[in-house]
Amino acid sequence: MKKTLLIAVGLMLFGSLTAQKIHSISEIIGIMDKSDVTYSLYEETFPATDFSQNVLAHGYYLADGENGAEVKKYEFEGEAAKEYEQAEDLFRQDEFEEARRHYQKVLEAYPACSQVMVYIGDTYYQRHQAFLARDWYEKAVAANYYDFLAHWALANACYANGDSERALKEITIAKVLNRNNPRLQQRLEGIYTALKKNYNWVFDPAYRLSTEYNEEREKDVVQIHYTGDWLAYAVVKAVWQYEPGYAESMDNNAVLREKEAIAGMYTALDKKTLKKHIALRVFEKSVNSGQAGMVDYFVIFDCILPQHPEIIFELSEGDVSAIADYILNLRSTVKK
Repeated sequence: MKKTLLIAVGLMLFGSLTAQKIHSISEIIGIMDKSDVTYSLYEETFPATDFSQNVLAHGYYLADGENGAEVKKYEFEGEAAKEYEQAEDLFRQDEFEEARRHYQKVLEAYPACSQVMVYIGDTYYQRHQAFLARDWYEKAVAANYYDFLAHWALANACYANGDSERALKEITIAKVLNRNNPRLQQRLEGIYTALKKNYNWVFDPAYRLSTEYNEEREKDVVQIHYTGDWLAYAVVKAVWQYEPGYAESMDNNAVLREKEAIAGMYTALDKKTLKKHIALRVFEKSVNSGQAGMVDYFVIFDCILPQHPEIIFELSEGDVSAIADYILNLRSTVKK
C-alpha cells in the first residue's frame, strides 16, 4: 500500500486551507437552489455506527520507496521465520525467558523490527519487570513511531511504574494511531478514568446519501436522509458529493469538507440544541482556543479517522503527537 495511493482516494488532508473560504449554510442552499441537480430530503432515524471492525493490524511501518514513503508490513523469512514461530508458541505457553531468546534471534536478522522489540518487552512485562519492559518499548517506538502496539505497551509500563503523565500521552498516541481498536479503547478508558480524564464520546453523524432514478423527472435524484439536528450537516455533504465541480473547486480537501459541514450544522442550531451535542461543543472550543491547528486536529481525529484509520500514515509524527495533545488538553476537558 503506497502512501501516494492513500491520497488518490480523495482524502487530501491539508491542501490550501488558508486560501479557501468556507461557505455558510445559506450559501450552500443557494448553490442547491441554482443547481441542475435535484435534491430530496427524507427525515428518519439511524442506528449508531459501529466502527469497531474498522481497525488496523499490527506490524506495519513506513519505508522509503521509489515513489516516496510506502506502508509495508514486517515479514520474516528463512530461519528467522522459524525462530519467530517458536517464540510465539513458547510465549503462549508462558515460557517467557525461552520465548525471549528466540525473539532476540529474530531481531538479529531484522534489527529495526519494532514488532519483535514489543514482544521482547512483553516477556519482561509478563514477569512484572515493567522497568525492563519499558526499555524495549521505548526502543520499539524509536524504531517505528507508527507502531500503535509499542505506544500501548509503553503506556502500560509507564502506568505500572507510576509515570502517569507519560502513560496518558502514550495511550493517547496509540489511540490516534489505531482509532477504532476496541481493546485499545477499553485500556484508554481505564487509564483515563483512573487519572480523572474524560474521553468516551463518538462523533457519529446521523445521515445517509444516495441517488435514485426518478421517472417523472427522467434523471437521478440525490436523496438526503437525515435525523433532526443533522440536516445542515447532511446538506453540505450532499453538495460536496454530488454537485458537479464543487469538491474540485475546494481542492477535494477532506478537512475543509468536514469543517464546512460542521460549521453549517453549528450555525443552524440554537444554543439550547447545541448543548446536546458534545462534538459541537468541542468544535466550538477548538475554534475559540486560539491555538493553531486545533480545529484541524478535531476534524482529523473525530471526523475522518473513524472512517479512514489508514490515513494515519499520511500524518507526520509531529501531527500525531499534536492530535494526542488536542485530545488530552482540549477534548477531554469538555464533559457530556
